[in-house]
Amino acid sequence: MCSMSHTRPSLHVSLTASDVARAVTGAKAIEQGRAYQMAEHARVVEISDRGRRIVGEVQGTVSRPYRQSVAICDSSIGDSSWIDSICSCPVGGRCKHVAA
Repeated sequence: MCSMSHTRPSLHVSLTASDVARAVTGAKAIEQGRAYQMAEHARVVEISDRGRRIVGEVQGTVSRPYRQSVAICDSSIGDSSWIDSICSCPVGGRCKHVAA
């Protein structure tokens, strides 16, 4: 993950559909993540680094929620950025839980 500083959490993050698409693999993961979100199975736990690091939890079919960490990282070349993600699910990241 990219280097991030910790700041006071906020409850709102504004990501575009394009941001989410860059954070996961495949349209199916996006659809499944949206379903988790609509069913209110996803929640933001912490936001830091001025909204560039998000930690969340998603309650799936197992008793313990999966935990995700998403970081929006600046590219060292040009003005673009990239998104890195980790999830405690068996997939490990870029999954439906990250999309949620």
